[in-house]
Amino acid sequence: SFDYELSVGIEMEKIRYQLSIHNQRSILKDIFSSKSSKNNEDLETKGVCMAAKRIFFIHGNALSPKTFNPFTHIFMFDIGFPPETLKKLGETFNRSASPYLICCHNQKLMIEKYKYNVELMEQFKISLSGSGENHTIYIYKRDLSKYNQTGSLGKLDGSLRIEEVDPFWAKAVELARLGGNDDMGSSLMAHVENEYLTFTGSERRTRSSSAKKKLEF
Repeated sequence: SFDYELSVGIEMEKIRYQLSIHNQRSILKDIFSSKSSKNNEDLETKGVCMAAKRIFFIHGNALSPKTFNPFTHIFMFDIGFPPETLKKLGETFNRSASPYLICCHNQKLMIEKYKYNVELMEQFKISLSGSGENHTIYIYKRDLSKYNQTGSLGKLDGSLRIEEVDPFWAKAVELARLGGNDDMGSSLMAHVENEYLTFTGSERRTRSSSAKKKLEF
């Protein structure tokens, strides 16, 4: 297993965000309802408890934050990203302290065209389990010779921990870094439940309104 402090996914499309929240809620509810049970021990053994409490989803625009701090590994499934979006994300990455970048574009595009301050470490083929699509994944590390030459923020050291937190990610860090620290994920559960009720309540009101209009006609 791979230990980590926090993983954040950001979705611009509302339906994808809602699906993410729905799935996370199901897992968290299972965890919290299974405390002190054999089922919970099984979940702990599989690492599900830790993973679910250290994940946070955002419905927003990845171009909004000034930096990607405090994240050490940036993953972009960037197939189909417009050139201007890739360029702006590169500017954000170059301002960040993040040591690693994982994406679907080769170095000619990422380094030469879009000016990411990185160097290629490795590349390999993958097949997506859902769609069956085949792609090449490229793993880059930051080019330290260019670090801090373009207004980079934060500090890079050997610990792979970035203390500085961009305000855009503050809520995710507060609720989910290391599983919410002392509250064992209860604040994260409350947030996920609130997000779930917000969009399911909105959908119910919309359906109810539509049904009422049909009856009126």
